[in-house]
Amino acid sequence: MMVGLAGASGFSPSSLVFNLGPNQEECQIITITSNSLTINVDDKWATNSDVEWKVSLFNSSAEEHNLNINYDNSLGEEERELQVCLSGSELGEYHGVIIMKEEQQGNSVVQMGVWLKVVIEEVEEIVEEPVVNNEGSGGRTSQTIFIPKENTTVETSGDLENLDEVESESSDIESSEEEFKSGITGAAVGLLDSKGSVAIISLVVLVVIAVGVYVRRNK
Repeated sequence: MMVGLAGASGFSPSSLVFNLGPNQEECQIITITSNSLTINVDDKWATNSDVEWKVSLFNSSAEEHNLNINYDNSLGEEERELQVCLSGSELGEYHGVIIMKEEQQGNSVVQMGVWLKVVIEEVEEIVEEPVVNNEGSGGRTSQTIFIPKENTTVETSGDLENLDEVESESSDIESSEEEFKSGITGAAVGLLDSKGSVAIISLVVLVVIAVGVYVRRNK
């Protein structure tokens, strides 16, 4: 929108759209073409989003909508870019206009306007956290947590609830292996003890027989 445009005066873009979350700030740039030594800047707002897009119908202020708008109120001769920063705390759609007014020359005043559309809405956040299990519990798994801004409920996915059970099963397996090894060792020792006893008895019998043979020969 441009009111009373004359000479080489102009601006770009013709409108700014801000899509924001609550208390999120965004800044955008308006480029101005003008020969004026100074340019004064102001803003006006519609009472609601249903008001027609006409400057004469915009009679509200940013403060009334809990909007924070920041820009330089006056631009010098060498300043031909206007940075507009906006944020708001309340959900909704808001319509406004930035008015840039050149110095008066004779009986004429050039004013330029850039429409402002601000939409503030909740945005869902997604946080993904990797979870590394112990090597004995079967490797790696992952956990994804969804955190809606309006809902404190936390949902989880992944086989995490059975993690303690898996670790317990692993410990039982290790204990069984130790018992199995101990059983084998004990059996081997018992077998060796049994063979040793048989060898001693056999040796005694052989000695007795040898003594008997010796005595008979000497007779």
